[in-house]
Amino acid sequence: MYAPSRADAGAGGRRETRFSLGPLWVDTGVMADLQRILSIEVPVIVRLGECQMTVKDVLDLVPGSIIELQKDSDAELDLLVNNKQIGFGVAVKVGENFGLRVTYVGDIRERIEALGLAAEGGEASSEDPELDALAEAMLGGHL
Repeated sequence: MYAPSRADAGAGGRRETRFSLGPLWVDTGVMADLQRILSIEVPVIVRLGECQMTVKDVLDLVPGSIIELQKDSDAELDLLVNNKQIGFGVAVKVGENFGLRVTYVGDIRERIEALGLAAEGGEASSEDPELDALAEAMLGGHL
């Protein structure tokens, strides 16, 4: 739950309010930025499979060609965000469309890293208290 802190006059007379998210203190400007980030659309890909083909075989493709994938027909499909795998699922039919029933999804830190939101210059880890607090706040439904 958000716990308002003090409001101080900042540079230019701007007032800033900080909120506590457990051990993480966030000012209202950061919260607005975070809300903007959370509304960004990112590519979500369900990968059926993949294979290697020679350039000649690719050039020989015509309508009706069949490409055999080295994956069992009942195997789980890969769930990718931003071209990075974050989970697995099984194909389902949703009306007249395909869908994916997610059977496994990585923890919030893996998803943040896949989105490219990890701190620049390094990987997110449990030694990054701000990222851990952000992940916990997101998991707790506070953001």
